[in-house]
Amino acid sequence: FKDYSEASGGNVSDFSTYQRNNNNNNSTEASFNALTDRGISIETAKKYGVKSVLSSNGSIYEHHYPMYINNEVVATKIRRPNKEFYWRGSSKGTGLFGQQLCQDGGKYITITEGECDAMAAFELLGSKWACVSIKRGALSAVKDIKESLEYVESFDNVVLCFDKDKQ
Repeated sequence: FKDYSEASGGNVSDFSTYQRNNNNNNSTEASFNALTDRGISIETAKKYGVKSVLSSNGSIYEHHYPMYINNEVVATKIRRPNKEFYWRGSSKGTGLFGQQLCQDGGKYITITEGECDAMAAFELLGSKWACVSIKRGALSAVKDIKESLEYVESFDNVVLCFDKDKQ
């Protein structure tokens, strides 16, 4: 498996820090941290290129999920508390979240409903199997997978692992 730096061709400078308005007494930049609010290690967050913004009390306020076309970050999906999502850039043409880490196919791939679910599954499976996520929520799952069908079909076994929460 590649890590974030390898997946982006070693060019991580344009994704190294995001600045944003400092409303709600939160930090103004995203950085690599363990996603303590979701029990995900800093090693896995770094592998997937996921950064977070900390609030003034040190808790995580935002997650920043990079989205790729080939080896270039072209968009970021941002998650705030209460499952509030927005995009910086466009998801058009990007693959599944985490797809850049294992481009060659393999024996197993697990597709989850959310980015944190993909990272948690990766850790749960001993960090040795490809774990990706759809990018636009459960209602777009079929569309997201169809857009990456060639990639998905490069694996011998596909495991769909969606949750039962409200869409």
